[in-house]
Amino acid sequence: MTEEKWNWKEAARRVEELIDFPLEEKPKLSIDRFPEDITLIPSDQVGFLMGQLEAWRSYIASQLMVVLAKHGIVKNSFELGLGKSLFKMEEELPKRRLKEGLISHIITNSEELRKAKIMLIEFEAKIMILEKAYELYSNKISTLSREITRRSIGSKQEGRM
Repeated sequence: MTEEKWNWKEAARRVEELIDFPLEEKPKLSIDRFPEDITLIPSDQVGFLMGQLEAWRSYIASQLMVVLAKHGIVKNSFELGLGKSLFKMEEELPKRRLKEGLISHIITNSEELRKAKIMLIEFEAKIMILEKAYELYSNKISTLSREITRRSIGSKQEGRM
């Protein structure tokens, strides 16, 4: 019985096929710099800016979801391949070596595991970037939401006078 080799690269590429709902498309409008003083922006532009930020935040969230799924596939495949190689190598070695040294040796000498490790590092960097971008857009949306609330309260108070 031959062992079937699982193609982790192809599985990572197929993640989008597993998603049975539409992903957010990249917004067509780019966002200019966030205003330093949002109190000076007309109300209709506050709403428009909030919509743009929300479109970008949704897009980033969908991208993050896909990257996390791909990262999970590659990480599990990498750990499985590394574990198999580590087990085989530990059986063959007459003396005990440090596990970290064996792992480095295996990754260095296996092109597939080296590519998977590089891909994991790239995914982890992209995840970090997307998470920070999501947080940044969320903070800006919260700021605009507070401004809308402030204006709403202010206009109600003016109406009472």
